[in-house]
Amino acid sequence: MCSLICQEIDAVRIGLADPMKEMFQKLYGWSDEQLWGSSESRNGEDEWLGFSPRSVLIELGMLARKWHEDTWIDYALVEARRRGKSAVFSDLRFKNDCQGVLAAGGEVWNIIRPDVKPVPTEISDCATHTLLNNCSLEQLQKRVQGTLTSFDLRVTV
Repeated sequence: MCSLICQEIDAVRIGLADPMKEMFQKLYGWSDEQLWGSSESRNGEDEWLGFSPRSVLIELGMLARKWHEDTWIDYALVEARRRGKSAVFSDLRFKNDCQGVLAAGGEVWNIIRPDVKPVPTEISDCATHTLLNNCSLEQLQKRVQGTLTSFDLRVTV
C-alpha cells in the first residue's frame, strides 16, 4: 500500500523503524525479508539469538520512546525534510506520531485489512482518513487514486 501511494504522489517511503532495522541488519546480518518482509518472517525466531527480529525492534523502540517520546517521528520528519520530497510514513503506531504528522501539515491514513489481524495502534482516533483494503490489487489502486484526488497530499514537510 505504501509503495502504491508513493508512486501516485511521487513521494518517498520512510519507516519510523528503519534506522533500527538498518542497524540490526549490520549487527546481526538479518535479511531484508526478516526486517521488512512478511509478518511470518519478521516474527521468526533467530536461531543464534533465540528471539525474533520483531521482538528486538519493539523492545529497543519502546526504550527510545521512554527517553524521548517523539524519537521516531522526529527522525522521520527530519529525514523527509532532508530528502526534500513528500513522504509516506509506513509504520505509525502511536498517537504522538500521528500528532507530529498532522502538525507538519500531513494526513494520517488508517488502512484496515479485515483478513489480517490488526497491529495494535493508537492512530484510529487521530486518522484523517480510513481506507478499507478488502478488494483486489487493481480495485485497491483505484480506491487509493480516488482518495488521493480528494486530498491535497503533495505536502512536503
